[in-house]
Amino acid sequence: MVSQQEIGRRAGIDENTASALMQRLARKGWLSVGIGGPCNAYRLFVTDAGKAFLAVTRRLILAAGMETWQAGCTPSPQPTSFAP
Repeated sequence: MVSQQEIGRRAGIDENTASALMQRLARKGWLSVGIGGPCNAYRLFVTDAGKAFLAVTRRLILAAGMETWQAGCTPSPQPTSFAP
């Protein structure tokens, strides 16, 4: 259980954006919104479907990272100046 405001702070987004994002995730069935805490603030709960989605995406991200690592990819050098 976590507050919408805390998610916004950690993600570096404003409250309106956090609210819109949380509503969208709830419509997809990945979050459940409820009242909780001492201030009766909205609290977000990750649903079973949300946990399953996170597990799948985590595996995909780890696999992509391993594939990149095994391919020996290195970041391209960044330009030191911008020539006209």
